[in-house]
Amino acid sequence: MDSNHTWQKSGTKVEYYIEAYDKLGNKALSKFYNYTVRETIPPSLEIKTPSNNSFVKGIVNVSIATYDPSGIERVKFYINGELAHIDYNTPYEWIWNTTLYKDGTYTLEIKTYDIFLNINTTKIIITVDNTPPTISNVYHPSEIKKGENAIINATIKDNLSDISKVILS
Repeated sequence: MDSNHTWQKSGTKVEYYIEAYDKLGNKALSKFYNYTVRETIPPSLEIKTPSNNSFVKGIVNVSIATYDPSGIERVKFYINGELAHIDYNTPYEWIWNTTLYKDGTYTLEIKTYDIFLNINTTKIIITVDNTPPTISNVYHPSEIKKGENAIINATIKDNLSDISKVILS
């Protein structure tokens, strides 16, 4: 005996009994049984911001897109496996203050739950860099003659996100 209930709404309680007949027409009836149809498809989930392998600093808006026909019950935001925020309402997002974290690489994990507690999860890698570059070993001439070029040397370093530009003002 097989029963396919894909047409029934999740949460539907199905009651049934079994009838059995022998070749002479004798009939047996079982007691009533029941079960509940449960939807098992997890919600969709996409991290909108920030993007995977990105560098972030300061206040960061972590936003996601999630959907399930049954509805979303909650969304959990984790940093390196530790729960950082729970959101129960759209838009599902978290304002992450990265200044409360040391510079370095973090795993951002999002878990979204539908109303039947089916879970979808995704992870991305984020690098927090709230430390500005360092400028050291500045060398410049003490004076130059009119019409000569001034040569200025300096060591400029950034431990995580590299240097994007240097401006001499």
